[in-house]
Amino acid sequence: VKLATELARLHVVRVRFAEGGLSEGQVGAICAATSGLSDEQAAIAEPILLALADRATPAEVAKAGRYLRETLDPGLADKERDADYAARYLQVRPTGSGGMRGEFRLPREASARLRTWLDAYAKPKTDDDDRPLRVRNADALIALLESKITTELLVVVNVESLPADPAGFSDADPATDPATDPATGPATGPATDPATGPGEKMPPRAGRGRSPEAQSEGDPEPGHGHQPGRRASSEGAAPGRPGLPGPGWAMPGRAMPGLLLATG
Repeated sequence: VKLATELARLHVVRVRFAEGGLSEGQVGAICAATSGLSDEQAAIAEPILLALADRATPAEVAKAGRYLRETLDPGLADKERDADYAARYLQVRPTGSGGMRGEFRLPREASARLRTWLDAYAKPKTDDDDRPLRVRNADALIALLESKITTELLVVVNVESLPADPAGFSDADPATDPATDPATGPATGPATDPATGPGEKMPPRAGRGRSPEAQSEGDPEPGHGHQPGRRASSEGAAPGRPGLPGPGWAMPGRAMPGLLLATG
């Protein structure tokens, strides 16, 4: 419609196009340059564009036509750029196989970037490449998506389908399991003090009886000035640390490691 409308007032271009002196691409570039201009402005631009079309490509004619339009009607390029930006869209719809198809319209700056990218990655064709340009464009877009967008895969598994726990596996934490805690676990044999090594028995726990050594040292009975959790004798002090309780220092109901200080 634009081509027919412009040819109605571009008499020389119409005659040369009918005679075959101008290609359709050249005529389209000239009509695009004169669209939006008044009849007087179109009459000024026609001979200039015709002289350029005889020795230039349609792309060069279109570029010169945009510059000529801005010269004849200042501010027209800004209006067209705003209108082109307002008319932008990208419409996609799924295909029956799960793919996607659609169409789009981009403003001038975005289209220039897209054209530059397609010219660099899709337009070059090797000797053994039989893909048409539209397929190479699609492959270039696919490569861009693969490099810029990562996909997260969510896998849902039923609990019943998981294998059973291996033999000997236990959910209990060894640090809190009473059966593995040397301080709180049941006494099944002579306790070994981790600070003194194997062969040394740990002192008895407070509240479960008194050892003969404690009775011989004159340790007072509970209730006669005895403070639970502390020893009156300095023989149980940690080596090299006077006044600190030694390994196996007892609190009521629990034996504490020798490096822990009394907190009352």
